[in-house]
Amino acid sequence: MSGRHIYHVVSPPICRVADPTCKLVEIVQVLNAVGVAPNQKVPFDPNSDEEFRIDMDFRGPWGRDDVVVTPIYPEEDPTLQVGVRNVTDENHILHRGQVSRIIYRSADGTAYQILTAGPGSGPLGAANVLFSEWVWKPVDQRVIQTYRREMLP
Repeated sequence: MSGRHIYHVVSPPICRVADPTCKLVEIVQVLNAVGVAPNQKVPFDPNSDEEFRIDMDFRGPWGRDDVVVTPIYPEEDPTLQVGVRNVTDENHILHRGQVSRIIYRSADGTAYQILTAGPGSGPLGAANVLFSEWVWKPVDQRVIQTYRREMLP
């Protein structure tokens, strides 16, 4: 499969919505700090005027694989960040793609989870779909573990 493609990766539950210590705003803070992308070395500041770039650092002869990161805000509340969007730069091996990482309520409404959705139109669509869980599951685990360690009592 090359060309147009999309994948979805859903994390395990981060915390239960009914728990008063489970707060969307704090989960997003942790996402910004450690869960924007693999190889993230510094926290993402959604309020900064400076462009935020991360080299995904895929192994191989490709050199840099940059993504540009922006915050995601819902239309109904443009002050409440709910996730991040990574858009591939021209130097990225999977260019013409983007990944949205959104904190959302699970299908049954009881927990917060991370939905990672990656549409693209680059030439390596099959590889992008095949390796999506391998790439994103460890990043999800880093968010979950950091949230539980630093934000929960």
